[in-house]
Amino acid sequence: MKDPQQQGISLGAAASLVAVIAVLVVVSLPRLQAFALGENEADAAALTRVLGRELAEEGSPPLSLAGLVDEAGLDPKHDDLEWLDGGRLLRRHGYLFALTANKAGAALCAWPWTYGDTGRAAFVFRSDRGMLRHGNPSGSWTGPARPPAGLEPGWVAVAEEPDPPAF
Repeated sequence: MKDPQQQGISLGAAASLVAVIAVLVVVSLPRLQAFALGENEADAAALTRVLGRELAEEGSPPLSLAGLVDEAGLDPKHDDLEWLDGGRLLRRHGYLFALTANKAGAALCAWPWTYGDTGRAAFVFRSDRGMLRHGNPSGSWTGPARPPAGLEPGWVAVAEEPDPPAF
């Protein structure tokens, strides 16, 4: 007869452990995805603001997107930047960025690479209105072929963030 302590865990205990792990996965994955989406959106807003400030300083005609990135001091290798479409598009942390011109002037647009998976909101820095955000609830702006123009209804001004304190 074997000692009960040497038999390992019972089938019931194993089933309980699997159930607990399943609950943790079901509860944690949506929260993790929501966290990742929020981080991607915050990063997109921050990069739009940084590049938008460079755009505002340059005036008209604006530099290329690569020129704005250089002026902002970003390093493509260390800042997780990927150039697409011959340098016309920039991808970073699940968002696409493009420099466009419209009837209101130059605009720097940011929108999700894959709506719902990498982000939802869209951002634009327009030379005439500053930093704007759109909730993009229908997912109209997603992927390289579907950027916002920055003139559609629903754009809301984003309050200017103060510069971080000097240490």
